[in-house]
Amino acid sequence: MKRTLLSALFLLAVVATLPAQQRSIDQFFAAFTADWIRQNPNQAASTRFFTGEEQRQFERQITPLTPEWRRARVTLAERSLDELNRIAKASSLTDSQRVSADLMRWQLETFIRSDRYNDYLVALELENTDLPQFRQIRAFGPISAFSEGWGLYAERLAAELGWYDGDPEGLLGQLDSALFRARRLVVDTGLHAKRWTRQQAIDYGIEASEVERYVVNPGQACSYMIGQLKIVELREKARAALGNRFSIREFHNVVLGTGSVPLDLLERQVDAYIRSSRGL
Repeated sequence: MKRTLLSALFLLAVVATLPAQQRSIDQFFAAFTADWIRQNPNQAASTRFFTGEEQRQFERQITPLTPEWRRARVTLAERSLDELNRIAKASSLTDSQRVSADLMRWQLETFIRSDRYNDYLVALELENTDLPQFRQIRAFGPISAFSEGWGLYAERLAAELGWYDGDPEGLLGQLDSALFRARRLVVDTGLHAKRWTRQQAIDYGIEASEVERYVVNPGQACSYMIGQLKIVELREKARAALGNRFSIREFHNVVLGTGSVPLDLLERQVDAYIRSSRGL
């Protein structure tokens, strides 16, 4: 067993040093998986992906959820997507490899299109010197209905703006993410309102680590969707009130410029924007 693990680690090390153009699709999958998990100590600890001292080091760390970390994730996803497309185009893949390549392609594309927008909220608050410092650093923590609600709104916005037109695989990725969000709503409600067991939540299609997060954070998953729906509601409210004067760019500036606030305060700011735009 030990010899097998050592051989696998050696293979990963060799694959990681190969120039991109020399990698097979299976070597690429192996190298990408290792790189992706190395960037996320929480995932390395929960999956026990590595062995020996490297694994023990990850188990003593936590994932640094900073703007820099998120940008590094997007950079890795973009670089890997380029390499994946080159390999898939130049290689003759088996049916199984083609399915895996297609799956990874739309997962990476969905991640790139949605996750990069999640950084903007943090960056805007950090860089907006008009806000008091306790808001810039989120001294009392984030407000998930707003911050994560914006993340889901950005995912929805990409689809609404036609980013997936002519890209059925990308659209499948977007729909898969939407299905995951829907399952989370059911699980969050099931656990805290319907007395579901942990196993019932897992059986509904949510992995154990996610279920445990929802157990200790009642309503968190629901807050994401409530935030998204509220932003959409306020957008359509502004659109109906302003007609031809409505600018989605200005609406987004109002939402993001307000910063992380409870949804009733966000609505107050949007109402003020509507009155100002109508000259009232």
